[in-house]
Amino acid sequence: HIHIHIPSVSISTSHSYPYRASFLASFAHFLVRSFRFPGGESYMDLCHRLSPLVLEIERTRRPVVVISHLSTLQALYAYFKAVPVHLAPTLKVKRHSLIILHPHIYGWKETNIDIDNYIQRRQTKTNATTL
Repeated sequence: HIHIHIPSVSISTSHSYPYRASFLASFAHFLVRSFRFPGGESYMDLCHRLSPLVLEIERTRRPVVVISHLSTLQALYAYFKAVPVHLAPTLKVKRHSLIILHPHIYGWKETNIDIDNYIQRRQTKTNATTL
């Protein structure tokens, strides 16, 4: 269970009105790989922490299931699909979906399954057979 920790940050103005530091998110957008939130970690820190997991996945001969936060999934997906690290945070990973990567001669063959649609089809099929 690996994710980027982004703590809540409050700043006081000269009028002593506390407000959320939304400018941090704007600034982080430009330096997404190296920006470290106060008390948190950068995207590169996350990638560094994932290195042992990636090595374990590569050594494994059996199927591996990874259920995690978006940033972790983006980093792993980028690695296995040979996408440059600086593009990893922009990768689209659909929520409630299953991405299956099969080893292939020229990289990885990808299959996507939308879990929500799959469950709806199964329920519809079950309801139709019981009527």
